[in-house]
Amino acid sequence: MRVLLDLCKGVLGVGRDHLPLLVFEPSDWVQSMTDAQPRASRDVRLKCFMNRTPVIEAIEWIDRHAIRCACEQVSLDRAAGRILAAPFVSGVDMPPAATAVTNGYALRSADTVGAGSYNPLPFRLQEGVRTLEPFSAVLVLSGDRLPAGADAVAQFDVARAEAKAIELIGTVTRNEGVSLQGQEAKAGTPLIDGVSPLRPADLGLLAALGLASVPVVRRPQVRLILAGSKSS
Repeated sequence: MRVLLDLCKGVLGVGRDHLPLLVFEPSDWVQSMTDAQPRASRDVRLKCFMNRTPVIEAIEWIDRHAIRCACEQVSLDRAAGRILAAPFVSGVDMPPAATAVTNGYALRSADTVGAGSYNPLPFRLQEGVRTLEPFSAVLVLSGDRLPAGADAVAQFDVARAEAKAIELIGTVTRNEGVSLQGQEAKAGTPLIDGVSPLRPADLGLLAALGLASVPVVRRPQVRLILAGSKSS
């Protein structure tokens, strides 16, 4: 120890009485080497922080004492990056009914068996019907609800359009080109949590459900108090 102090004296150019000392107890050193689990220990580096707390314990303390901010209603065009006041749960099946996921003709898949380029099958076009008749088809666009009885959508490349009919030159399987009721989410399914900031995709989902505004957590107000100076 004397050699170390003399070395510091020569390097720093100060007397032994002016050297900054870091004091620790040997028992603390031995205990820290033998402990199997990490624990709050005495900090020998800074006198102002004699004890340290593990990060996980600090986070738990914040969770116990933090107060959630109040809520406010904001429009969807101002909700990006905000946090929902509560998890958003779907109140309906998504989609609410069988819908087309592609442009084409809604029809019965069983009626297309045997259709091909050498054996085109004729289908009568119907408009504005709720129930599809056998060997009939309805023009649909992506997102349109299928009429009752239809279970598939034939794309334009397997159909030759006529005046009020089409000729199908390819077989269509059941549920082809269709999104079934509740396929994306069932009623009661949590869709957006109340923790993560709202993304553009989340806002698109809320808009698709017909929402114009949502309840979000009010942004906290933070005040900074600067005390002292650089030299203090």
